[in-house]
Amino acid sequence: MIRKVSLIALMALAVLFPLAALDLSLEDAISLAAEQNLSLKNARITLETAKNDYKYSYNNLLPDITASATFSHANENASVAVQNKLEGRSVPDPTWAFTYGISGTWTFNPALITNIQIAKEKYAEGEITYEEAARKLSQNVAKAYYGIILQEEKLKIQAETMKNQEARYAQAKRDYDGGYVPEISLLQSEVAYRNAIPAYQEAERSVKTSKRQFALLLGLDVNEELVLTTGIDAAMVDVDASEALSSIGKRYDIRLLDSQEKQLKLQKTALVESTFIPSVRLAMSWQPYLYDLDKSGSKYWVDTGSFSGTVAWNLTDILPTSDGWSNLKSVKNGLEQIRQGRALAEDAARIEILNLVDTLDQTRMSLESAESTVALAEASYNMRQASYNEGTTDYLDLIDSQTALNQARLAKLSNQYNYISALIDLEYATMQSYIK
Repeated sequence: MIRKVSLIALMALAVLFPLAALDLSLEDAISLAAEQNLSLKNARITLETAKNDYKYSYNNLLPDITASATFSHANENASVAVQNKLEGRSVPDPTWAFTYGISGTWTFNPALITNIQIAKEKYAEGEITYEEAARKLSQNVAKAYYGIILQEEKLKIQAETMKNQEARYAQAKRDYDGGYVPEISLLQSEVAYRNAIPAYQEAERSVKTSKRQFALLLGLDVNEELVLTTGIDAAMVDVDASEALSSIGKRYDIRLLDSQEKQLKLQKTALVESTFIPSVRLAMSWQPYLYDLDKSGSKYWVDTGSFSGTVAWNLTDILPTSDGWSNLKSVKNGLEQIRQGRALAEDAARIEILNLVDTLDQTRMSLESAESTVALAEASYNMRQASYNEGTTDYLDLIDSQTALNQARLAKLSNQYNYISALIDLEYATMQSYIK
């Protein structure tokens, strides 16, 4: 309830203050996407359709009931007219007649119940598909969220690098004017500075583009100013490969194949029942008929209704060359294909999970190395800063030291993103939670 109230508040702020920046945590972003993403809304409609199909599938067991009422007037009472003409009497005028009644038929075959089970399984498949779409959306939102944070951090470092290049160019110009360095040094520093400007501008445009796409993913206005507040740091986790592999059966692709296999088995049962088991048909009608409206009395009323019971069996369907047998063979082939497809899907899932575990281990080692590099770069920069303050280090050396520190920080950020991205993929692949 608290999360839903917060989500409604965020949506209200986005409508009332479209020009104001919207602070957005990762949890808020996922909630917004779940509520407003158009693709997920379409998936929700598809699920609702499957639910209705299952809900009303029981109607096949109900009888067909019809109520009717009819007025009729014959052009000529043929039987009476012929008899009177033969006997030389006058032919009476035809009369008005009225009939009404209720009729009902009910047909039953065990396949009707099996078809209800098929509709139920299709609804279950729809639930799995919707859950998969929602989980995939959360995965995409999380990766896009952290990707934008990485871009923004890179942009900050690029801005600082560009500032350093500008300072380096200014220092080279002073040295050149003072006759301390050749013109080639001045030109090299100027080229480096000029190249840094479009690189920064391109990175800035890239961040804006990513944010617009992210807003579209969340169902927000693409011009919404978003401020992402969740950090990119992720706690290191130890992933047991055997435990990760044990959850393959929970994966959406495997569950979908299992559901499709159940549906085919039920279709096979329904085909056998409809082909080899006779159908029972009961019919009943109550239909009073007044054959002369000008007269009254019970003798002019006739009940033309009836009751019947029929057992029907289409013997053609049991022939080896019939469509029934052909359909049964197709279902058997489909079952075998699904079993083989499931085996292939399990093998692919094992490879995917093991590769992700290996990626996590490798990325964790790279991240640990990057953290050590950042620590060394920070120590080096601090030493250069102290030396520069004492006048024993040149300003350009200080700038080089700061540039090296920025590059180390950038490498660390990239490894952090790679690590958390692999964790997100592993969570989706194993249906387990690893990010803390």
